[in-house]
Amino acid sequence: MTSFDVGAIRLGSDGDSPVGRLDHAVDYGQRGWRAIPITPGRKYPPLKEWQHLATSDLDTITKWWTGLYKDYGIGIATGSGSGFWVLDVDVGEGKQGFFSFREMVHQYGKLPPTITAHTGSGGLHLLFKWDPERPVTNGMATQLGPGLDIRGQGGQIVVAPSIHPNGEPYAWDEARSPWNQELAGAPDWLYKLIFGLEATSTADRASNEFLGSPGAAPEDLERGFRIELPPETGESPAEWIRRTKDWHNVLFDDGWQRHSIKDGETWWTRPGKDPKRGHSAVLHEPDGPLVIFSSEVDPRLLQAGRTVSGGSGVSLSVFDYLAAVNHNGDLSALSSAARAEMRDTIGPAPTVAPPARGEAPPEPDETELSFTELATWWDNPEPTRHADMLPRTDGQGLLYLDELNWIHGESGSCKTWVALHAAAELIKVGHHVAWIHYEDPTPALIVGRLKAFGLGRDEVLAQFHYHNPAGEPLNTSRLIEEARMLGIEHAFIDSVGEAMNAASIDENSDAEVGPWIVKNPRAFVNAGIGCTCIDHGTKAGTYKLYPKGSVRKRAAITGAGLLIEVLTSPTLTSDGQVKITMAKDRHGNCPQGSSVGVMEMKHDIVTGHLLVRVHTPGDVESHEREQYIDHVVRVVADSPGLAKRAILPLLPAASFKVKDDAIQLAIGQGRIRMDDQGRKGHFLYPIEPEAPTCG
Repeated sequence: MTSFDVGAIRLGSDGDSPVGRLDHAVDYGQRGWRAIPITPGRKYPPLKEWQHLATSDLDTITKWWTGLYKDYGIGIATGSGSGFWVLDVDVGEGKQGFFSFREMVHQYGKLPPTITAHTGSGGLHLLFKWDPERPVTNGMATQLGPGLDIRGQGGQIVVAPSIHPNGEPYAWDEARSPWNQELAGAPDWLYKLIFGLEATSTADRASNEFLGSPGAAPEDLERGFRIELPPETGESPAEWIRRTKDWHNVLFDDGWQRHSIKDGETWWTRPGKDPKRGHSAVLHEPDGPLVIFSSEVDPRLLQAGRTVSGGSGVSLSVFDYLAAVNHNGDLSALSSAARAEMRDTIGPAPTVAPPARGEAPPEPDETELSFTELATWWDNPEPTRHADMLPRTDGQGLLYLDELNWIHGESGSCKTWVALHAAAELIKVGHHVAWIHYEDPTPALIVGRLKAFGLGRDEVLAQFHYHNPAGEPLNTSRLIEEARMLGIEHAFIDSVGEAMNAASIDENSDAEVGPWIVKNPRAFVNAGIGCTCIDHGTKAGTYKLYPKGSVRKRAAITGAGLLIEVLTSPTLTSDGQVKITMAKDRHGNCPQGSSVGVMEMKHDIVTGHLLVRVHTPGDVESHEREQYIDHVVRVVADSPGLAKRAILPLLPAASFKVKDDAIQLAIGQGRIRMDDQGRKGHFLYPIEPEAPTCG
């Protein structure tokens, strides 16, 4: 294996492999492979409907990996769009992928050389050329053996230079990288196994190059691992699955994490979500059902489940779950596979014996219910969380997509401009957002600003979801249900003060504000939908970093809080600048009270759109200086011919040095001129633009 540098990973030894995430993503796009960002520390895309958003378009790829997803990994959507499917040899979490792989090729024959990758968990991805006559769908691997899976139509794989959640990189095999190996077609016997047809052994059982991979001893292969089962039990496939498939093992294998145990029930966190951020389902012990109340799961599970009373979730038996995940919801296919497993496999999987008839189940150990085991966090420290909304020109975000953020400032400070820009940036990369409009709800105003930001009609109608509560209290539970159906990932509440007023909440009372936040903005976050609250701020001293009213507002922030101050008010026809100060960053990326950017809005005379950029902290001082120079030019234009000493008092409050420097810079830029009249003093005049000449 090659040595790796996470910042700029070079792969292969032929000198032609790309360097860095963007170069890799562009290279994949040039091959016609449909790329998609992968959330750092996870194996899943951050975008809803990623199967449709994955693309080989180089402009989109460049925009993703130089903007909001600059530090994200890379995934490739498998299937016809990218021209290949994948045999996944999985060894993660104790899976015996290599053992099954060695037995398969020992029995049926070696595989042709094809593009091959080493996964972060130590397994393999073998890429095979897409055959339109034999379309392979995601998860068709029932006949291949434990630890072998298929990534086909509807699936995706993570590719180099991405980093596995365990910290190890994905890497192309040096001898079988995309830069020195073509895609091979899969042999007929492999297709037959995938489609559940009878495959015959081939005469060519020569040693496969991957048989040397770790996984099984030679004597295991010679002896084989199939044994005779006890006599037929007479069980139906569904009964056999419920008896032999342990819910906990099934969920662990699919990447679910156990969150907590309470009142005899086990609470689980969906794959890809940090357990610290809440649970996603509850398993009613010992045999189920599993009730899922998060929409951020495999959509096949939601389709296979039955809606529980009240509509707060879907309920699945282990049979339903396995049919959805492994057979796209086809119960007959699962029954056939179960019958084959009942005849041919080793036998029942280990399961906990139920209590004897008439014997009460043991009481849960209450000591396990009140305190959390910290071994997971001690052994696997959580990586630094980076903001992923409202990106600056250096690529760093200022707000968090799946957390509770707060934007506040005085009346007229352009808070809504900032929030709408954040929403527009999310929409441009495929996210769905909601706008809950209490503050003078005028759809025309919002639409006008979204148009000014350059969004198209189709984007706004499909991805921007507007709600006017008409002065009524928030119906958050209903909004969450609708948000899940629409795929909304972030909601903006404009403004919190008006929303609290509609619910008769005194925003100065901690006892009233705290519960309102828990039932409303925090409820969005607990449901997996980020939320940004727009609020008024205070006016004096250090308290400007606090939203107006109860300190519970600031304490509730799980993402970031921003103080917004206007430098020049923008309109739909005039430029503007807004200063952004970090009031609170829960994840510690920006110090409290630090200037984190200036949002500049300039009109493009060609397109008529607002060009919006959030400049980095290093640009803040220069923006303020340019702002002051503009003041100098305007004062001189209004009072031409005044002495310098007479103009100084007319300028905004600042030190003599700041004023003098601004005057000298305005002169140096050729925007004003100074006439030295000796003892009479220095007199300032505007510079008139030259009249156009003809001919």
